[in-house]
Order: sequence, then structure tokens, then C-alpha cells
Amino acid sequence: MPESRILIVDDNPGIITLVQEILASKHYEVLVASNGEDGLQQLRAAQLAGHPVDAVLLDVMLPGLDGFHILKQLKADADLNQVPVLLVTGVGETRSKAQGLELGADDYITKPFDSQELLARLHAVLRIRHTEQVLRQRNQELAALDEINRRVSASLDLDQVLTAALEGLERLVEAAMLAIVLYDDEEGEWVVRTSRGPEGAWLEGRIAPVTQDAAAQALRERRSVLQSAVDNSFWSEVLSISPLDLLYVPLMMHDEPIGLLTVVGHAGTLDSQNLPVLERVASSVSVAVENARLYGELTAFAEALQRSQSQLIQAEKMAAIGRLTASIAHEINNPLQAVQNSMH
Repeated sequence: MPESRILIVDDNPGIITLVQEILASKHYEVLVASNGEDGLQQLRAAQLAGHPVDAVLLDVMLPGLDGFHILKQLKADADLNQVPVLLVTGVGETRSKAQGLELGADDYITKPFDSQELLARLHAVLRIRHTEQVLRQRNQELAALDEINRRVSASLDLDQVLTAALEGLERLVEAAMLAIVLYDDEEGEWVVRTSRGPEGAWLEGRIAPVTQDAAAQALRERRSVLQSAVDNSFWSEVLSISPLDLLYVPLMMHDEPIGLLTVVGHAGTLDSQNLPVLERVASSVSVAVENARLYGELTAFAEALQRSQSQLIQAEKMAAIGRLTASIAHEINNPLQAVQNSMH
């Protein structure tokens, strides 16, 4: 697990110093609050800053609001109620331990405590928190993927399909730019068909740089390719970002590449953990692109057939008119011929 942030809420300087030394030995990042109100403020501030606290060591006996009141407020806060709390109690405080656990504390430790026991209990609650975070993230990804699949499958319009896919991916991937590149048979070039990002409108319809570097490798080897912290002559200039991360996922149909899902991010924002989600979306988009193309071809064929039928009907009408005209002319011509014969 990455380095965790631990908030110590205790009014005893000796305990604070001891716990800081124990946690520092395992490279935890430590925050300190000497009372419950300050502890809640630090928790909320860290959450808003995007660097949330991973666990709280909360002393039961605090000046002002005691640990139980702080625990109640923490568990009642929708933004903070998933933060694990390790209660710190005194010897013989059995009722305090039971009360704390009933209020939502994840574990407790009794003073004076052994450093190894503290680390073991802390590591256990952090491991559980990490597992819960992974499960929540996976559930969010699955929900977003289901929504992408629903929207992609609901349309046979190619531009609507591609736009729906990128809008869904924006909620899943931290990217500066998302683009789908397709091969244009008429132009004989790989062209940016749809994109999302600050220069999205400008990019659409432009020839994409896929003949070299990692993009060419992804198409050639028919697999996803990730580049981290690189300079790219095209994307760095377009987005004014350097270095940057690049992730290319080929769109495949019948074992042949028909396009390229391109993800561009600031250096350090993309990694191999993004691949499963992107590859699933790429698979859905590939099928949808093929369906949209087949529908387009079928529509074009139907329109051509309709035009042919209209032309055939028009030709038959003209032929019928011709036959009618000839018949009328013949009927008129017979009496005239008889008159001419009688005059001779």
C-alpha cells in the first residue's frame, strides 16, 4: 500500500511524541490534533484538499468534546464516515471499548500499549480500508462501464457512439485529453474522429500521428502501449504539457486494427491499472463502430435500391406513355388512311 496519513487526536504530549516516533519508523505521514474539534477540522480540510486521512488514532479522554462525541460526528459525516478509527483507551475501560465499537470504531488499543501491537492493529484497519476502497472503485467502474455499454449499444450513429464512449471514460480516467482515431478509407489516413479535452474541437478531423512511436507500436502489435513521462512532438505541443503520459489502446475487429483509443495525461497520472477499463471500453467501441459502419452501408444500399426502383418505375411510366401514344397515333392514323384511299 502507498504511504498512509494518520491523524493522532490526543491531548497528552508524551503519548503524541511516542506514537509519532513509532509511526515514523514505518514511514507513515503523521498529523496531530490536541482536541476533537481541531481533529475534525483537519479531517475535513484534508478531504477537501484531495489528500484524505487514512486512519485516526482517537483518544477517548479529550478536553471539550470527548472521543465518543467526535466519533459520532465523524460517522455522521458522509465524507468522513469511511475513515477507520482506532480508539485509544485506558486500562480497565471495558465499557469505553464496547461503547466505542458500538458507535462505529474499527478497533481499539489500551494504554500503555506495545509499539508492535499498535502497528499491527493500525496495519489491519488500513488493509481493510484499502480493500474497501478497491471494491468501491471497482463497483464505480462497473457501473460506469454498464452505462457506457448501454449508451454505445443504443445508437447506430457513429458519432453518437464515439461521443458516448469518451464521455463515459471522462468519469473513469484522469486524462487531459481523450481521442478516438479511425482509419478513413477515402482519405487513406488515420484521422481523429472524436475527442474530449481543451483542444477537442480543433483536433477532430485532423490527421493523427500514428505512424511512429508508441501509437504505431500499438497498431502493429495489436496491443495496448503505455508511455510514462515522455515528450511527444504532437501531443505536447497541442496540450502544452511536457512531459506527459500516453496510453494507446487499439480498436480491433476480425483481428485487424480499425482505430486507436488515445489517452493523454499529465506525467504520473496514467498507469497499467487503467488498462482493464480502457480495453473493455475499446472492445465495446470496436463492435459499435463495426455495427455503425454496417448500418451505414446497409442504409446507403437501401437508398441506392430505392433510387433504382424509382428510376425503374419512372422508366416504366415513360415506356407506358410511349406505348399509349403509339396506340393513339395508330388509331388516329387508320381513319386517315381510309380517307386518303377513298380520295384516290
